[in-house]
This record gives sequence, C-alpha cells and structure tokens, in this order.
Amino acid sequence: MANDDDDFRDDPPPKRGRGHPPVEHRFQPKVSGNPKGRPPNKKPEAPKIVLHDDFILKEAARVVAISEDGQPLTAEQALMRATLSRAIKGHAGSQRVAATAIQGANKRKEDKFWALFGNFVEIRHRGEQAIADNLRKGLPPPVLDIHPDDILIDADQACVWVYGGVTAEQRAARAAIRKIREEQQLLVTRLQKSATRSPKDDELKVILDEALGSLNHLESYNLDSPRYFGLLPEDQVRPPPPRATFNEMMRNERRSNAAQEADVVRAGKRKKF
Repeated sequence: MANDDDDFRDDPPPKRGRGHPPVEHRFQPKVSGNPKGRPPNKKPEAPKIVLHDDFILKEAARVVAISEDGQPLTAEQALMRATLSRAIKGHAGSQRVAATAIQGANKRKEDKFWALFGNFVEIRHRGEQAIADNLRKGLPPPVLDIHPDDILIDADQACVWVYGGVTAEQRAARAAIRKIREEQQLLVTRLQKSATRSPKDDELKVILDEALGSLNHLESYNLDSPRYFGLLPEDQVRPPPPRATFNEMMRNERRSNAAQEADVVRAGKRKKF
C-alpha cells in the first residue's frame, strides 16, 4: 500500500539558468511572441551627395571626347543624344525620360515667351499713352527707353520684333555707332572734295582710302535689324518690314487715330449747340 504522504509531497524545484527562463517569461501556447510581426527589410540608404548648381552646369557644359560629324559635344548634349537614341530603339525608361524632358522644355519655353510677349505689349501700350498725353498737352514727344514704333507685335505668328536693340545698353551702343558713322561720312565727303581739287596728291588718296575703309566697316553693322522673339524658328515666320517702313506705318496710324479723336470731339461740341 502506497504511503499517503506521497500525494502531498512538494514538486521538484524548477530548473534555472541558460535555456530555462522563468515561467512568467516563457512563450504561452497559441500566443505570438512578436505581435507586431517581422520588421521589413530596410535597404541601406544611399549616401546623400550635395552638388552646387554652378558645378553641375559647368560639368554639363564641358566638352567631351564624343563628337558627331567632326563637331565636339558637351556632356549635356551627349547625354541627351544617348537618351534619345535609346528611346528611339524602344527602351521604355529612356522614352519616359526623353518625353518628360521634351515636354518640360516646351512648357518652360512657352511660359517664358508669353510672359515676354505680355511685357512688350505693356511697354508699347504705355509708350503710346505717353505720346498721346504729350500731344494733347502740346508738349514735345517723351523720351522712352523703347519707342512703341520700334516694337512690332505679330499676334498671328505669335512673335515680336524689336528694332534698335532691346536693352538700354544695346540702344546706347547702336546710337554711338550711328553717330560715329555719320561723322565718318562727313569726313569722307570732305576728303573726296579735297581729292577732286588735288588729284595728284598721293598722300591725300591714301588718307581717303583709309577713311572709306573705316566707313565701309561701320556701314557693315546693320543697326536697324530687329531682334526676334517667338515660339517658331525665325526662318519659319514672315520677316518684318524695314524699320523705316514700319516707323512710317506707325506714325500714319497715330495721325489717323488723332484725327478720328478730333472728329469725335468736334461732333460732340456741335451736339451741345
């Protein structure tokens, strides 16, 4: 017969040490030991390299060894041509890059042009107003940075032509060259008269030849050639008229408008009486 004391003896003490954690810290049945789940694998981040814009643009403009038809290419040109070449061959990634670059460039070009177009319209409008105000007040024409007669706005072809220079520096340089050319023309005229009176003066002939050479050089500058601003290439749009012709057209239009305004004023006075 078994001893009754065996039913009441104590359980052996739990094992402790490595591989035997306390009961309260052990995994429980049907309970996850990692309720948040396994963390995703994180790829190491690439080191961030900060390049200055000046350095990037300088490297993009650097001439590389690659050439086409004997003409050297910049790094930017070589990169764009390589991308376009891969895109034409059907590379999907290159096609996306090329399409995005071309669309972005066209959008920026259009935005820049229409902002410039609006500026020239505003400059011409303000100039016309200033001229009309001085005319009504009996004052001499105002001095303007760009005269409205030098701004041809072609809305049909979406372009603008500016005669005589765009910036104040350009207009001043052209005015200085024009003045020097006029003085040189007077000098040549005087020398030609002197040469006519002294046909055997060889030294005078040499001086006259040098003066004529300088005058021809000054006349080679086309000071009245307009500057083109537009979306299409310049050779694809209708060329503007010569500056003198356009200036005369604008003056005639201004005189016509002034005459119409005068007729309206006279008609209004007659109605009062």
